[in-house]
Amino acid sequence: MIHPIGTVKSGGDSRAFLDRYRHAIRSGHITVGCSFSPEHCESLGNIGASPLDVLRIAVEDYGISDIRLGLRWSTLAPDNEAFSDYYDPYIDFCLNSAHVRRVLFDIGPIKTFRWPEVHVPEIVLSRLSPPPPTGSAIGPTDPIATQSYAHAGRALDYLAQRVERSNEQTRVGFAFNEPFHSFGPRGWTVNEDYLSELVTLIQHAGFGSAEFLLTSSEGLQLGRIASFFERLLAADPTLAGRLTSGYDLYPFAPTSRVTGAIRTVRRLFPALTGQWRSASRSIAQAQALGYDIEVTEAQAEPWNPAPDVGDSLRHFERVLGESITYVLNPQQPASVIRMWGIEHQITRRLGGSGGQNAAILDLTREINAIGSEPIDLGGMR
Repeated sequence: MIHPIGTVKSGGDSRAFLDRYRHAIRSGHITVGCSFSPEHCESLGNIGASPLDVLRIAVEDYGISDIRLGLRWSTLAPDNEAFSDYYDPYIDFCLNSAHVRRVLFDIGPIKTFRWPEVHVPEIVLSRLSPPPPTGSAIGPTDPIATQSYAHAGRALDYLAQRVERSNEQTRVGFAFNEPFHSFGPRGWTVNEDYLSELVTLIQHAGFGSAEFLLTSSEGLQLGRIASFFERLLAADPTLAGRLTSGYDLYPFAPTSRVTGAIRTVRRLFPALTGQWRSASRSIAQAQALGYDIEVTEAQAEPWNPAPDVGDSLRHFERVLGESITYVLNPQQPASVIRMWGIEHQITRRLGGSGGQNAAILDLTREINAIGSEPIDLGGMR
């Protein structure tokens, strides 16, 4: 049973979960990936391991082979001119590790994951006189868009040099973080025209076979992503098989994001209220158009009103269960549930803080082992 919010039990044994979902994980080749932010990892404090150590542990100890790596404009080019070398070791590790199957670079440029969502250098904002108002939908001709395309071009050159030196075994793609969702103190979104130009820029910068991921907050923008993918495919059929719609899943998010009473009713009566209708429709659209579905942010770190969610195995199992049951497309040859909070999980585990992080990570390893099993001779995917 998937417990409604407020009734998730604590515990440290995953046998019941695996008994229930083992076949779905194996037949659907479901694995756990992650989103990784070096800056966020640093903010968690000194545990005697560097952020690069944390990333390496995620990959080599827990079988995480699919990584979304955030490259903030404000970190990569804080003065909008000279590039820092901050991300070099993370990029090189992802591109050269024998264990990393795919890396998706979230270069923004305007929106990149992790608070405050917009990571544009202050020097760029100061020259906009003034920046776009809070809640603006940014199009390709807006001054900040022009600046962002210039930065993206240089960032792509920087990445292309590293890809050229890599082992060429890792698939490379680009992720756009909740482009149609207004969040963070600025609340900016970017529109379809802006994204189309960015996709074209990426493909013309030496990434002609790149994959593209667009994410949706709690499924609220899944339909808009489907329409955008339809538009992209009509203009460029070669994008078929290279597009993914990402669902950001937060069963224990603050009630300020969704009214508490509505959230509780939807959790208690999903069939009655149609809570998963958008996810079901998204699966049908993905099957019709030929794009993939993943869970890009599977909540696995503390966030009130459930401060223990990042340290409770049962909370994590709830997120995984909803992902498998409602969000993922069972007809895909393989699917990813991307843990949101891998930095928290591993730093807590290394620090011995007393939560159930070891059990959460052990379950992650076991899912990745099951989901990576080869196709059997009986025809199982």
